[in-house]
Amino acid sequence: MKGVPNINLMKSISSRQQRETYFDMNNPFIDVITELIDRRVLEHPFIERLKNISFLGILHDLYRIKRQIQTSRYAHTLAVAYLTLSYSSELRHNELEKLIAVLTALLHDIGHGPFSHSVEAYLTMWQGFKENHEQKLLPNKFQSFIDSSYKFLPSVLISRYSSKDLAGVLYDTFRGNGPFMNIHKIFRYPIAPDNLDGINRAAYYLKGSIKSENYESLNPIDLVHESCRIITASNDSTENDKSSHTGLDAFYQLERKLYENVFYSPTTIAAEAMLCRSIELVYPYGKSMPYQDLDDQALIQKLQTNKNSSILWKRILARDLFMSFHTSHADKSSSVLIEYALAQRPGRTFYRTKKYFESKLANELQIDPDFVIFHSYYQYSWHSDIQTYLYSQPSLFENAFRSKDYESQSFRNLKTIIFIPPVH
Repeated sequence: MKGVPNINLMKSISSRQQRETYFDMNNPFIDVITELIDRRVLEHPFIERLKNISFLGILHDLYRIKRQIQTSRYAHTLAVAYLTLSYSSELRHNELEKLIAVLTALLHDIGHGPFSHSVEAYLTMWQGFKENHEQKLLPNKFQSFIDSSYKFLPSVLISRYSSKDLAGVLYDTFRGNGPFMNIHKIFRYPIAPDNLDGINRAAYYLKGSIKSENYESLNPIDLVHESCRIITASNDSTENDKSSHTGLDAFYQLERKLYENVFYSPTTIAAEAMLCRSIELVYPYGKSMPYQDLDDQALIQKLQTNKNSSILWKRILARDLFMSFHTSHADKSSSVLIEYALAQRPGRTFYRTKKYFESKLANELQIDPDFVIFHSYYQYSWHSDIQTYLYSQPSLFENAFRSKDYESQSFRNLKTIIFIPPVH
């Protein structure tokens, strides 16, 4: 091990100015992480690619957020690795566990496609079911990373694991299996480092970009400390009183506001539908986009090789977004939607059915079928009792999801909406 990481380096961040430093500077995180792991591990192409993937996806273009390294998946990844190390240290993990935890954090987003979460709907559009970047991340990706980074890893790992075995351990930890379940618990929603950084980072980038809302970011480092107090508190401890979790209360409300008003807003859904259709035009069914090989700019260049995909991209940039079908053609929507819903099936049948109805509707409306978009997405649903439930647990990571599957409740309904160009 290279030395004891100085995780206190950023602990003092609490004021508004210091909190902004958290989101603007990567060096403090790099300095801490590279006390534990050789800097050359961070220079692996899988991690370097994240510098060119926008953290907020299509929202960067909708809200004119400047594309730079501070607003990338790379900046988020470094922060998640730092917060993970903070968790691991406060929970008194040993040297090996800290290394496994930090490496897993560094790899957690390498399965992202360009434009981050915004392109995940592309898979749903032709499959009929949800598949995200984590499901796309296969064991061979971990193996490739470790094979080329193995010689730079600390001796405590090399002396214990072969390259193949270590890749398996990291993948199992990422997927929630294997011997390091105590580490996997760190990454569990809703107070995982990924979420604590992600929500606050989104709020920080969006602040001022959406005039009608003021999204005040919180300090993720403070939230880690608060979360650790929940984890280690006993049933009768005053630490478990709701009054001691004011930071997490504010965090949950910020998360709810962002999901309801931004991530699942009609504007965002329309833009993502148009982006995913433009991708579908250059990577049609059976020729899937090389998810983990492209970055934002490479995909944009590809979109410009097709006339209609280029038109869609330009309209997104101009915020000239398509309209939902029921708004502009309510008289024709009912029968088509019913027929479509009855015919939906996952896989190839779903795709063929979707294309059939898009062509049918385009013919009725006398427009190009490329511009009729049957878009499937999972409707967000917030459960206010999640906070009360979490506070009742003596050990949050140990019990929080044994009797409540938050993911399936929050994204339980697959919705279908039709988008068409507005009439100018």
